[in-house]
Amino acid sequence: FTRHRDALHMPQAIRNAKAAGTTLGRMRRYTHASRAVRAIGCGLAAKIDVIGDSPVVRFAAKELGRYLSRATGQRISFADRSDRLAQFRLGVCHDVGISPPKKLTTEDDWICIRRHPFGYLLTGSNPRSVLFAVYRYLRECGFRWLRPGRRGEVIPDLSSPILADFAVAEAASYRYRTICIEGAVK
Repeated sequence: FTRHRDALHMPQAIRNAKAAGTTLGRMRRYTHASRAVRAIGCGLAAKIDVIGDSPVVRFAAKELGRYLSRATGQRISFADRSDRLAQFRLGVCHDVGISPPKKLTTEDDWICIRRHPFGYLLTGSNPRSVLFAVYRYLRECGFRWLRPGRRGEVIPDLSSPILADFAVAEAASYRYRTICIEGAVK
């Protein structure tokens, strides 16, 4: 990492640890409470409302619940369809009543994360984009995935699963994104 990239992509706690000589391999948990706010409902368990029938959106909800539960120590549950007090609502944009930009097709990835009265709405132009929205939200909470497996995960200590004032609506720069490794790899 260069110094400039550290400043943009790493939370303050990681930058302080690097300055003190602590390696990321030894520092698996850190406090990242600068963007978190107190839990809504005085300690009630956070709920996730899954809108639609897509197995990818259900997987995205499980990932969100699993990671937020590990970071907060709170139980994250799934809401009934009639429960409108859920802190997180996940679904494809057409299912939740949001229109994507006109130039996009269902093959293009577009994510939208915005506040709703009790928490956040995480949506996208297709089920895959909803999963991307979940990982983007988790990244803003301070989660990092440095390498495969649990040892490569950086899980923040959060007081609440709800971030303070975060919103994003963006499309992927390219429809097709791949990694090409050519030549010898050690």
